[in-house]
Amino acid sequence: MTQLNRRPDMTWLLSSPSGRVGRRTFSLSWLFWMMLNGFSSTNIALHPGSEETLSGWMILFLITAIASLISATMVSIKRLHDIGYSGVFVLALFIPAVSFLVLLLLCIWPGEKQANKFGPATDWPAA
Repeated sequence: MTQLNRRPDMTWLLSSPSGRVGRRTFSLSWLFWMMLNGFSSTNIALHPGSEETLSGWMILFLITAIASLISATMVSIKRLHDIGYSGVFVLALFIPAVSFLVLLLLCIWPGEKQANKFGPATDWPAA
């Protein structure tokens, strides 16, 4: 079995477009990045007068924003794979008028139960 050779790990989950992820993993990864971005942006709002503190929180926000953009894109591609669609459709998340609807659909649309051309099972890397 090839899926036993490549175990899922955090590096695969957050930085690789191959394989499939289910609804729970997808939703939790999005919530994780929203929480980190919310934490840093809240601290930016709470420290408007302190230049040193503000610059530190701005740097943290930029780092988490870039990391979350890359990671959320990779997880969204894997979620589309689980549904049976190509990862190209992830571009819909970058269209402001439809991004919320696409995100909502990715959270609730059930994946394919059997293996598909993108991977053997949900929450596993591609073979």
